[in-house]
Amino acid sequence: MPADPSTHGIADDIIGQWLRGRNRKDVVLATKVAGYSEDIDWLRKGAAGTRVNRANIRESVEASLKRLGTDYIDLLQLEWPDRYCLFLRTIKRNTCFPP
Repeated sequence: MPADPSTHGIADDIIGQWLRGRNRKDVVLATKVAGYSEDIDWLRKGAAGTRVNRANIRESVEASLKRLGTDYIDLLQLEWPDRYCLFLRTIKRNTCFPP
């Protein structure tokens, strides 16, 4: 589905309904978090866009867990990279994941 406020979360809702009839331990469940975008200002609460940082990842995961109706996911995918947050630099300087 295209990134649009009217379709946001629908896939999680559908999968969550399907998941209710299954044994969660028998399912490998993946979800995604949006990377950097100044254009998608409707995706995060009070944000001017999305970033790959602790707050955005936490908000995305918690919302997905609620829509999916589960308390854990098996795989978290980054939908597109935050080109302004170099992961090697992150490890050394902790620039994108402040405490």
